[in-house]
Amino acid sequence: MVDTFNTTTLSRLVAGRPETFPHEYAIRFLQFRTWLLFPGENESEIVDAVGKLAAATVLKDHEVEQHPPRVWRLGNRKDPRSKILANLLKDDEYCRVYDVFFGRSGWTDLLDTLSFNELHKIIQDRRPELHTVCEMIDFRFRGVDHGQLTPKQADITASELHVFKLTKLSWRTVRKRWGNLKASAPFIYASEKLGYDFLPPAFADGEFKIDQTNRSKIRRFMEASVYVADKIGWKLFDDDAWMNEFKTLKPKQPQTQRLEPATLEIMGANYRADVAKMRNS
Repeated sequence: MVDTFNTTTLSRLVAGRPETFPHEYAIRFLQFRTWLLFPGENESEIVDAVGKLAAATVLKDHEVEQHPPRVWRLGNRKDPRSKILANLLKDDEYCRVYDVFFGRSGWTDLLDTLSFNELHKIIQDRRPELHTVCEMIDFRFRGVDHGQLTPKQADITASELHVFKLTKLSWRTVRKRWGNLKASAPFIYASEKLGYDFLPPAFADGEFKIDQTNRSKIRRFMEASVYVADKIGWKLFDDDAWMNEFKTLKPKQPQTQRLEPATLEIMGANYRADVAKMRNS
């Protein structure tokens, strides 16, 4: 997990504690939703960019609210924008958001930040990988949760073979997609297969709305994700501090169907030979 939306922030959101700056939970949760698609350490730039663009949207809306656009006369030698900014930086609500995201380098940080169009393309390029990872987790989780497979049987190799037979993707492609998303895989599964729909927006319109966070839905989402991860023996967090932050969460079993008999056939007598064939693909 990257520092831009740490576990303390999310745990405060779930517990309903006060925000440390205006719109903190809405911005951090949007970053969390983006992290679901980009959990790699080398992808933290994407999560950081979402935070800065979200903060800029909040500040722009606040500016318009406090200083509605005016028509300035030609020949006015004073720069009205600089005067407005000076006044805004004296505004506590504005200043607290600004300091968190732009306090070190100012608005120039946005010059080195991914644009809305770049974010949109990056997200669209990643989306095809979701189906692969969801199917891998679905096979493992439902098989174990309904007692059709032992945890040892429902390992990553078996789930790779399931997807290989289901989609005809090469083993290298399956492995690459799993590598890209394995850190957030149970969260993605809960979002896509269990109906929480927590993936980020497409950012296609050049701006986005900062939605209010639904704490009860987030809590249910986290509880379902933790249950899925525990069932397949997958450690969601690299640091035990994560679970200390969310110790009040109670893993909750989601309602799912048993695996179809045809799906379980891959575990039959030809399993080893099929795995070897997959790995040579």
